[in-house]
Amino acid sequence: MGGENIRAEDIETLRPGCWLNSTVVNAFVSLLYKESVSILNSWFFAILEKEDENGFARLAGWVKGKDLEKIRLILIPIHSEKCKHWVLLAIDKRHASIQLYDSMPSLHAFDHATKLVGNWCTFLKEFLHLENWPMKWDASPHPCLSHHQQNSIDCGVFACINAFLLSEGSTTISLPSRNTSILRKSIERSILEKRLQVNSAEDFECAN
Repeated sequence: MGGENIRAEDIETLRPGCWLNSTVVNAFVSLLYKESVSILNSWFFAILEKEDENGFARLAGWVKGKDLEKIRLILIPIHSEKCKHWVLLAIDKRHASIQLYDSMPSLHAFDHATKLVGNWCTFLKEFLHLENWPMKWDASPHPCLSHHQQNSIDCGVFACINAFLLSEGSTTISLPSRNTSILRKSIERSILEKRLQVNSAEDFECAN
């Protein structure tokens, strides 16, 4: 199918009216990696949620060896199996903040996520002896930072495109929601060609 571990049935979840699966979301966000932006896939938070602070050291292995001194942003797609809902969590080192981008905040599916990840970030500083890493993190709830989806199935699309915009340096998320089929096609092309095929100006203008 043009991408490692990507099956035809995975690509089918990008069709309009379908809910994106974890293979598709993780494949797309992996393309956003650059020197200043790191990616932790959706399995990271699924494991973190089950750990206590004694397990934080094991999860430090997910970032050990990365140059955290240069990274400005860590992006983490998160999925709730119970709610069948995708959100994006961003660790913003420049502002020492943990931010949640949720296109359907009324579900309250991840109200605990920022605090939990903030505790892990605080642990990393001492455990990995990081100098250029904040000691304290703002993990307090913020007003919704994501555009709202207009149905129950586009959350994965919003998580992917929010991640793309943040990786490109956007500070304000403005995502059209009336025609996400164009964005789904952009995500599909990116995954199959293994390089980003999303244009933050052209695609979003067409989707309006």
